[in-house]
Amino acid sequence: PSFTTKAHGSGLGLAMVKAYVTENRGHVAVSNADDSGGACFVLHLPRARLGEGQMESQAPRSAERTTLLLVEPDLRLGPALQRLLEGSRYDVRLVSSAGEALLMAERSGERVECVVMDGPLPWMSCEELGVRLKQLWPDLQTIALAWSEFESRGGVDRIVIKPCHGSVLLRELAELRAARPKQASYTRIKVARPI
Repeated sequence: PSFTTKAHGSGLGLAMVKAYVTENRGHVAVSNADDSGGACFVLHLPRARLGEGQMESQAPRSAERTTLLLVEPDLRLGPALQRLLEGSRYDVRLVSSAGEALLMAERSGERVECVVMDGPLPWMSCEELGVRLKQLWPDLQTIALAWSEFESRGGVDRIVIKPCHGSVLLRELAELRAARPKQASYTRIKVARPI
């Protein structure tokens, strides 16, 4: 991974393809395409049997949409993740930094039920951002997209290892939401000065 010949490439394309194919019980084969130095990649995926592999909807089960905050520093990836999540009946608020996320939490009267943070984030870890957001939204659920496992001290409820397929993120969100205890709704009141 991390090798690219493109000016703005991340070098993760082939690593992501391999992860997706392996996740779906397939494998990737490579050979020389010709004498020009090119390569030929062949993806081998198992054939699905009728009725097998049909995914249950990963969207929230209730008719009510879940409000989700997506913290994605990659300006190219953010809109794509937002479309994926909105297509699964999430109302997504997209921000590109931990600072924007904290400002939204402090100034918005909107209730956000879940935060997805794509790490690493500049200036603040996903763990630290999760802790700070949970101080403002006590029943908040959090997912961090990370390159490796890390020990959470309460700021991150679930870790999804990258690279991953969008269906993995949707499944983790659905499982996290299903595990959520039923809580009474609340209104956050901001006091301008002490009483």
